[in-house]
Amino acid sequence: MIIVLKKTVPITEIERIIQDLKSLKIVSEKIIEKHQVVISLIGDTATMNPQQVQQISPFIEQADVNKVADII
Repeated sequence: MIIVLKKTVPITEIERIIQDLKSLKIVSEKIIEKHQVVISLIGDTATMNPQQVQQISPFIEQADVNKVADII
């Protein structure tokens, strides 16, 4: 699963999101590009509901399992 963040996300919010994911036993990797921030989730994410993941932060633009190739 990947999480696409809004361009205006503060770095402190990125770290908070990652900490929230750690509490769910999910390993994450942040990718900060010039125009986009993406967090890649590693682990058993098959049972995770993307809509629930999006509720973690108002800075989450999209959480999706199926559109990885389209977004990256």
